[in-house]
Amino acid sequence: MKKIITLSLVALISLTFFLASKQKIDKFGPRLKYAVENSTNTQYSVYIYLNDKGPNAEAMLNNPLNLVTQRSLDRRVKVMPAGHLVDMSDIPLYAPYKNEVGTKVLKIRQEIKWFNAVTADVNASQLYDISNLNYVSKIELIEKFIKNNDNVESNPGDGIINQTYQTDQPNVDTLNYGTGSALSQITQIKVNLVHDIGVYGQNVMVANFEEE
Repeated sequence: MKKIITLSLVALISLTFFLASKQKIDKFGPRLKYAVENSTNTQYSVYIYLNDKGPNAEAMLNNPLNLVTQRSLDRRVKVMPAGHLVDMSDIPLYAPYKNEVGTKVLKIRQEIKWFNAVTADVNASQLYDISNLNYVSKIELIEKFIKNNDNVESNPGDGIINQTYQTDQPNVDTLNYGTGSALSQITQIKVNLVHDIGVYGQNVMVANFEEE
């Protein structure tokens, strides 16, 4: 009888651990699950997606200027209905969630309010710890792109300087573009025609992103 009870307890404990483990893995995205099961890596860079923006998220939408700039609102009003210029994607990550996740990872890399996620560096054991958090909906491996220098269509600069293009008007040098290789590029995509009618990108903000 004792033996049967002991075996039953062992089986119950094993089943509990199995179900708990399965629940954790269910939060892993397909790329992360494959990496965990098929590699010997001990550290990963991942997205950690959260379920919501916290209990007061809806109320925050009533004060758009607390979420975005006036410049952003002015731009949005051109294409969006008044009263609906901001949405959940504009609300910052809920600080208590973010802070707790920060204590369970090696390093938080970025906060992405549009995805309601953070990117972080984690080790293998931390993955399971994070997946136990109720407000974490999914964990996925960050995509990596490797530049293959062997697959180049042509060598940089080959024929560019000596290449000529037919322009739509002779007054191509109105803005003193010069006569170097940039002249060919500008006329090829007809930027000169836009400049010649007075459109230079006034009041347009351009963002420049650098690789981390």
